[in-house]
Amino acid sequence: MTCHAPLSEQIPVVLKTTKSGDPAQENNPHFDPKLQSQGIVCAACHVRNNERFGPPKAESTTGAPYPPGTPNHGGVQRTSHFERAEFCRDCHQFDPENSVLVNGKPLQDTYREWQTSTWAKDGAACQDCHMSNRRHLWKGIHDREWVKGAVRVESQLKNNAAAGAPGSLDATVDVVNAAVGHRFPTYITPKVFVRAALLDDRDQILPGTQQERIIGWDARFEAGEWKEYFDTRISPGEKFQAVFKWPPTARARKIRAWVEVHPDHFYHVYFYPAYLQGENLSPEGRNLIEKALKDSGNSYYVIFNELIPLN
Repeated sequence: MTCHAPLSEQIPVVLKTTKSGDPAQENNPHFDPKLQSQGIVCAACHVRNNERFGPPKAESTTGAPYPPGTPNHGGVQRTSHFERAEFCRDCHQFDPENSVLVNGKPLQDTYREWQTSTWAKDGAACQDCHMSNRRHLWKGIHDREWVKGAVRVESQLKNNAAAGAPGSLDATVDVVNAAVGHRFPTYITPKVFVRAALLDDRDQILPGTQQERIIGWDARFEAGEWKEYFDTRISPGEKFQAVFKWPPTARARKIRAWVEVHPDHFYHVYFYPAYLQGENLSPEGRNLIEKALKDSGNSYYVIFNELIPLN
């Protein structure tokens, strides 16, 4: 709620202290369920105590002027805080001293990942990439072209065939975090699948030859505690190398190597199915989660796909 519905009007109940000093809850008189369902709205970043804030004026403004008769936000107080990475920290960094740690790591560590990267040292803030030209697009892991421009993928084949005889095949796929200012991916939510398979003369996958390696942080909440299965995320400037090996087979004509990004993998595989088991879901809530489950299963995309002949 603090990150996804942070306005005081979005919280159904508020905490208060009774005369005896004990904490208690009461209904929030300003609660607005319609506003709550909108999540992050303009006011979350731009309004404090009924005052409006914004970044310093840009040297060249490319945005359209306000239409005639439209109030210009009623005035705005300008601050350079909007241009600094610290602005994003409260929602994209959990305090290691006051939050759940999984194998010593907070579930959300994006700001610190950026802070220790060459991007921070060179003065590039989050907004420079995710809000370039001040556009409120917040491009990230769900945007295929954005991700393709941030990682570099290369494949290489080693054919161990002797003269006149089929040999074992080795293929490598390198995924380089070339232009992501933090780990790729940064959260437990996405998974990146590096896959390879042998193809026959009709470009069909030979049964039993498909293999995969996974880039991501596999952390799950099980039996009342968080457990880490693996963490293969790529730090800025670093490389993940997937190695694939196959025994000799005369039917193979090509190797297919490809990389799939599943932005919502954790939600689709673990969170939504478990949440739907709850008995207290309202009909409306169940419909929303079922739609989210379906949508999260359809959000994957391919950023690299190559066919390598074996001649």
